[in-house]
Amino acid sequence: MAFTKAIPVLKSDTINIPQPGSYQSGASSTGGSVLTTIGAKFKGVFNSAATSYGDKVTIGDVVYIDSNSTDRPSFITQVSAVVSDEELSIDPPVNGIGAPYNYKIYRSNGGSSNLLQGNTGYGLVGPFDTNTIVHCVLAGQTESVFIKPNDTSDLGLENLKIQRVLSTGTISLDEYGLVAVE
Repeated sequence: MAFTKAIPVLKSDTINIPQPGSYQSGASSTGGSVLTTIGAKFKGVFNSAATSYGDKVTIGDVVYIDSNSTDRPSFITQVSAVVSDEELSIDPPVNGIGAPYNYKIYRSNGGSSNLLQGNTGYGLVGPFDTNTIVHCVLAGQTESVFIKPNDTSDLGLENLKIQRVLSTGTISLDEYGLVAVE
């Protein structure tokens, strides 16, 4: 099976895996529940014909925050308000990473309320070991399940359609290298 899109997966009990392909990125000069970037254009940019806005951030979009020490995504949050072209409110507040920090914004897979039905979900590839148990919600379901990937393969869950990997109950799963594919 050939995959055409991929996104790193961060575990969250409340936020779905976002759609692959960030559409905005930058560095925030503030932390906590406020993301601020001078010149960001969070309210969008007119297209060349000046008929509509592109890259407009919307409530519910997912923000991946990079660790200042590894430059890899290590915190997941969502846009709760577009305050201005240069300021977003986010929830949950960034915790454990000091500003300034880099971020990428992705379209939500389930909207601001992280709906669990009607989403296509993604296959997962990653560093699974003999102790790994993935607590997840499959596409089209509202209840979570526990899955033990194939111990002999790094490609144990690519044929399932998963829309959220929960933090609670997931065991022995290193997020660095865990990727959602479609």
